[in-house]
This record gives sequence, structure tokens and C-alpha cells, in this order.
Amino acid sequence: MATATDPSSPPPSHSSAPPIRAVSPSLSLPIPSTKLSEKNYLTWCQFMVSVLKSNRAIRFIHPTEIPPKYLSEFDCTHHHINPYYLSWEEQDQTVFAWILNSISESLHTRVIGCTSSSQLWDELHSFCNVHTKARSRQLRAQLRNISQGNNTISEYFSSIKCITDSLASIGTPISTTEHIDYVLDGLGEDLSSLL
Repeated sequence: MATATDPSSPPPSHSSAPPIRAVSPSLSLPIPSTKLSEKNYLTWCQFMVSVLKSNRAIRFIHPTEIPPKYLSEFDCTHHHINPYYLSWEEQDQTVFAWILNSISESLHTRVIGCTSSSQLWDELHSFCNVHTKARSRQLRAQLRNISQGNNTISEYFSSIKCITDSLASIGTPISTTEHIDYVLDGLGEDLSSLL
């Protein structure tokens, strides 16, 4: 009886050979405590990029070089996939699932059809960037229209600070000069006349 090391053993047939399996190095991808929503893109993005960099996996959201799926026409014809591509694809899908699991359910419909980490990342960035610009315009309009009215000076300053903090949190802070202008423009007549 021939053994596996016996040279007289017939070579295993291709039909019975196990499929090629890419084995990627383990990635440590913790889910953020707060999932991505329309309001927290900057802090979510900062966490995600930090984790990807610590895993040397930033290349999956900003790919510079993807291994070719097939190394030759022969491989393509016979469906022999490049092992390096399989390894890349496995890791990419791990990152893809991680990103998908870190976004709120309200955003899931926005990313239907995405198949790679970079495509998913770009779609989320594009959507959140548009949302951030709209939110910034809304907050700036509130600043232009804010006035002291019947509020105390402390309440008035708190209202302005709340809006300026919101602008800073979405990455569109106002300058000190703008801040002062908004404060002065909305002061009551009794106070503005003293300036």
C-alpha cells in the first residue's frame, strides 16, 4: 500500500484537492462605543483611522496597490486565483465587515451595493461631508439671527457658546473675530449702546 511519502503514489487529483484558503494575520478591530450617525462623523472617523493605522490596515480604505486577481492569462482561463489577492481580499472583507458593524442602522441603506472597504469608506465620507456642510450652514444661520432678547447676558452667551461648540464639533469652527461679531450684533440695545 502506497503512503503519502511514497514516490510511487499517484499525485492527488485536482478535483479532490482542498480549495485554496488565504489566511490573513489577525486584526484587532474593536467596535467603537458610539456608532456612526449623521452627527458624530469626526470623532467616529478619528477612532476608526487610529485603529486601522495601529493594525497597519489603512491601505484597505485608501488602497494604493491591490494584488492582481490572476497572474497570467492561463490562470484567468483556469480560474487559478493569485494567493496574494486571496489574502488581500480576506483582510479587506474583515475590515469591510468591521466598518459596516460600526455604523448606525439608519445609514445602512446608504451603503447598499458597496463591496469593498474603500468603496464603503468613500460612500460614508461623501454622505457625512454633505451632511456636515448642511449642518454648518444651519448653525451659522442661527448665529446670524441670534439676539439677546429677554434673556440674561449669561443665557445669551451660553446660547452662542452652544452653537459655536456645535460648529467646532463638526469640524467647521468660527474664528474669534466672527465670534465677537456675533455676540455684539445680538446684544440688547441697552448694552450695545455702551460699546
